[in-house]
Amino acid sequence: EGVKKDMDFTSTIDIGPRRKLLIPIIESDVRFLESLKIMDYSLALGIRKLHKNEINKLIFNSEKPFYMQNDGGILSVDSSSLYFLRLIDIFTEYNYLKMGEYYAKSLFQGKDPKLISSVPPPDYRRRFESYISRIIT
Repeated sequence: EGVKKDMDFTSTIDIGPRRKLLIPIIESDVRFLESLKIMDYSLALGIRKLHKNEINKLIFNSEKPFYMQNDGGILSVDSSSLYFLRLIDIFTEYNYLKMGEYYAKSLFQGKDPKLISSVPPPDYRRRFESYISRIIT
């Protein structure tokens, strides 16, 4: 389907009980980024559709964490897809330039602060976690 922005993604990533394992990992990662004053990161999502004959070749090894099996892909609940999730664009620091951008866009251009990417790291983290919680089911 190509590259899309987060607001264009209207599907869900249904990984069932693995959600309870994945969400805390993502939350820990973004809290770490917040502590470094990093914002404007994104979630890259790759979706590999599986053929019925490929499912038998998948690795289900309880000795390894789920994210280290199947080349890092997470199997969908219906076994139709492997999801590959990565945090990307993790080098944008919330500095004086970004603060100025935030205030200029929100005060002078009248943009809704919820739609501005250049927000303080705690706000960015909360918005990101909320989004992740909605799309990963």
